Amino acid sequence: MKIEANTSQKAEELWQEFLKLVSDSYSEVAREFFARIEPLSFDAATGTITMAAESGFIEYWITNNYASFIREKLTQIAGSPVKLNMVVSPKAEKKENSGKAKKAPISPAEKEAKKPVQPALAAQAAVKPPVRPGDTLLAHSFNPLYTFDTFISGNSNALALAAAQAVATAPGERYNPLYIYGGSGLGKTHLLNAIGQKIAFNHPDWPIAYLSATDFVEDYLAALRDKKMDFFNARYRKICQVLLMDDIQFIAGKSGTQNELFNIFNTMQGNGKQLVFASDKLPHDIPDIPESLRSRFQSGLLADIQAPELETKVAILQKKAGSMNLKLSQDVAFYVASALPANVRTLEGALQRLSAEAERTGRPLSTGYAQELLASVYNITQGAISVADVNEAVSEFYHIDPKLLTSQSRTKELVRPRQVAMYLCYKHLTNTSYPALAEDFKRKNHTTIMSACRKIESLIGKSDAEILEAINAIEKRLRRS
Repeated sequence: MKIEANTSQKAEELWQEFLKLVSDSYSEVAREFFARIEPLSFDAATGTITMAAESGFIEYWITNNYASFIREKLTQIAGSPVKLNMVVSPKAEKKENSGKAKKAPISPAEKEAKKPVQPALAAQAAVKPPVRPGDTLLAHSFNPLYTFDTFISGNSNALALAAAQAVATAPGERYNPLYIYGGSGLGKTHLLNAIGQKIAFNHPDWPIAYLSATDFVEDYLAALRDKKMDFFNARYRKICQVLLMDDIQFIAGKSGTQNELFNIFNTMQGNGKQLVFASDKLPHDIPDIPESLRSRFQSGLLADIQAPELETKVAILQKKAGSMNLKLSQDVAFYVASALPANVRTLEGALQRLSAEAERTGRPLSTGYAQELLASVYNITQGAISVADVNEAVSEFYHIDPKLLTSQSRTKELVRPRQVAMYLCYKHLTNTSYPALAEDFKRKNHTTIMSACRKIESLIGKSDAEILEAINAIEKRLRRS
């Protein structure tokens, strides 16, 4: 598109082309935000398009979540670099300013708390908040790709999805708190983002705290260090309307933080404000936390996310491939879903590799080519393997009877081999789940399988020489079988 003038007409033409371009590729939430901004002018000399938002919140949200995407697409349309200048509509500014005069005065602590000093309060209303010198943490933004309409539903996550949607629709009224748990890479963070974005859209004046437990710990320590506990308490207990906290298991052993979270929990819940937590552990599996806090986590709905079944994995792959403009046949999608672990991040990484190699070589993605590209990187075994195959290989390595792995014996020499067997089964078996493996290993509760997998993953993450040697040796046996 050739643009030569400084006119609102040209700005409108650019924007309409943008809306056509992204109509099928972006989420419903994003399109709703785009509908709430309008073009004012385009300056051809500087390549700047000025867009007016209907409120300060919309201006802040667009600037912090979609600005780079908009610039990229407008540049593509215009054929030359386009800069984006977001402003608040003069009508909105006038309305907001007139509303401010009617507000009752607030305390200094509440004024300070309303400033997004820490990672919390990603959805502040009115104006784009500044990041002040000396802040130890930057403000978080939600991931605009993590919405409800981009979340793939299946039997493995149906309860968690339904609960998340209910909370987002009527925060504080149902499932308070909501506690989402499951293995790494299964969609917990996606749901937290989806909840936050829907609430932020429906309630643009609500401050929403979205952060990890680690960030919360750092926020608390910074408040102690800077002697700003009154601001800290005001921010979370008085200002915050919704608290979304990821990786809550990382508060284990941190008594000061636990005490503050306990008090915040009681205050927010007592005032009908929504709390949502995500973790890879059930509350009773988190060590070193007081029973008072553990019972608070257990007082709401505990919603689990299991490893996706084969059909859901295929749907995830096809959805992701579509967003990447990658042509992925049904056969290739089924191969990748069957060959790789049930971890969404791993599936996304595999697609990135397939896409990059297909673009580099120009070769069409067949099942054979996909196998060639992924086999060595993801340690894919040839042919289907069973629980019996894994147990046999583990037993050979540890020189024990395979039957002992599924027995009820809890002798010390069986603990590690059994954990390794459970981990390798979950990693390599196709179309499996924690409950299914619990039946295979004759365990009453699938959390035993989850705990074993996390233990081995933790040792691998710490580069434990003994466990790495065992895993490598056993996987070699599996590849030969």
